Amino acid sequence: MTTKRAAGYFGHPIAAEKKYATQLRKVARQVGNITDRHAPQGVLVDSQGLVRALAAYSEAITPWAGRVSAHMLASVSTSNLRSWTKNSRKIGALLRDNFHTSEAGSAAKALHASQVELITSLPTEAAKRAQSLAQEAMLTGGRPNAVAAEIARTGEVTESRAMLIARTETAKSNAAFTQTRAKSIGATHYTWQTMEDSAVRPSHADMQGQVCEFADPPQVDDEFGAYNPGEVPNCRCYAEPLFPGVDEYSE
Repeated sequence: MTTKRAAGYFGHPIAAEKKYATQLRKVARQVGNITDRHAPQGVLVDSQGLVRALAAYSEAITPWAGRVSAHMLASVSTSNLRSWTKNSRKIGALLRDNFHTSEAGSAAKALHASQVELITSLPTEAAKRAQSLAQEAMLTGGRPNAVAAEIARTGEVTESRAMLIARTETAKSNAAFTQTRAKSIGATHYTWQTMEDSAVRPSHADMQGQVCEFADPPQVDDEFGAYNPGEVPNCRCYAEPLFPGVDEYSE
């Protein structure tokens, strides 16, 4: 399919991602600090102590994780709603609803729950990784220095995972809000838009400008199969909705 409509309004929420990433980096740094205390120079001297400490930290940050997620979702929702308003004042007026009780609010609640789980899993996944490295070394006779170096990288590895969560979840949130609001006005199709830079996956670059249906996602690649933009890890693509009675497109 092709479309006559130019893209640009519904792009990846970069500002929200950066703020979210900044908050999640704090978790990664603290995970690194806790690991260093229980595994100085990467030598895991107190395995159970590390597990307990990171589990306690995970539990302690749960309320904070809820606030951080809620703030990101509210920011992305507001930005997304602004995109609709820029495209159509009439449609924008129809979408000025209560964030917490609307369909968009329902989508946000589901996203919020999964995001809190992801954030609080950062410490516990770090503990599992450190334990696994130590146990594997014991079973296979791995070199102590190599194992110590990997355990010492726990904070770095956790930060990398935190950045992936930040990018993926902001994109997923934007995609969910776009699809929910499109459905509310009867917009069934969209054009697939990429960031059009060197970081775009080749399979996604091939989708640039293609008209797709929300309810019938395209088969994009073998790794994830069929999906809409922004719904898979590390994807910054986005759907540009086609307004019923306004936009023209053809197969």
